[in-house]
Amino acid sequence: MSHYTTKYAYFEEAAVDFKILSFLWDEKDEPKDVDLASQLMIKELAGLGK
Repeated sequence: MSHYTTKYAYFEEAAVDFKILSFLWDEKDEPKDVDLASQLMIKELAGLGK
């Protein structure tokens, strides 16, 4: 779904954007993105039964 994005807290988001623009965000950072997206999916799935 399109709303599963990697939006971090304000200052962390700016730091991540800088790393991406500087080509410093690599495969070592991918687990952070996967964790964030999975948290969003889990929240949505947990809310289905309500």
